[in-house]
Amino acid sequence: MEKFLLEGMTHEEVREVVGEGAVAVVPVGSFEQHGRHLPLITDSRIVTYIAHEAAKLASEKARVVISPTLWLGCSHHHMEFPGTLSLDRELFVKVVKDVGRCLARHGFRRILFLNGHGGNSSPLKVAVDQLRDELGEGVLVALVTYWELNLEEEVRRLRDSGPGGISHAGELETSCMLYLEPESVRREKQHRFVPRWRTRNFGLGWYVPSPAYLGFHVRDFSKTGEVGDPTVATAEKGRKFLELAARRVAEFLVEFSSWEIPELYEEG
Repeated sequence: MEKFLLEGMTHEEVREVVGEGAVAVVPVGSFEQHGRHLPLITDSRIVTYIAHEAAKLASEKARVVISPTLWLGCSHHHMEFPGTLSLDRELFVKVVKDVGRCLARHGFRRILFLNGHGGNSSPLKVAVDQLRDELGEGVLVALVTYWELNLEEEVRRLRDSGPGGISHAGELETSCMLYLEPESVRREKQHRFVPRWRTRNFGLGWYVPSPAYLGFHVRDFSKTGEVGDPTVATAEKGRKFLELAARRVAEFLVEFSSWEIPELYEEG
């Protein structure tokens, strides 16, 4: 077992890494439908892999400990599709806060929640804000959604689909699963669904501008559950994207490991 995995450590070993100033990373995924061609565990598989690879890359410059993935997220907007499991938002916030409290109680002073599901973003922000209120300035609690970590320019060169093609179960998530678990991808059931929005104020998809937020369920737009274009997915794209994401997360971990609030800014 990799030495950075919390699940393989003893309590004495945890005390040691805390003393070394280790960053605690909590991957957060989901268990939800991903169209007719991807498994329900897709988000959790991807974010777990990225977290582990990032820890390996960061290990020469920072001490990092990866907790087990929180695989049950906020997925109420997928509930019309069988198999989806979801926590109530308030309960999800409580779970995330309890995990953060435990890590802080054991001495971790830098905690990162690494998010791999869009529906988790808003409640995770609530949890992180409330942990700051509770734990005080001595514990830094951060949130990163991996695809938002300065990947857009390189993803633009990597992708073949247009805007909206990498939203949900689309080009990149399918590519990742083709690389990680090709046997889990039902290629014969892939379906392209890329809406053409009639407004500039709302849209779905990674890197799709959406000034307005709209409460929605995926079934409002997609009868089969995907929003994107999985038909252009390849395992090679998945490998390149996962390497890119892991590298960006590793860079952040190294930087975060030395963050101190007074040093993050200077007087204007």
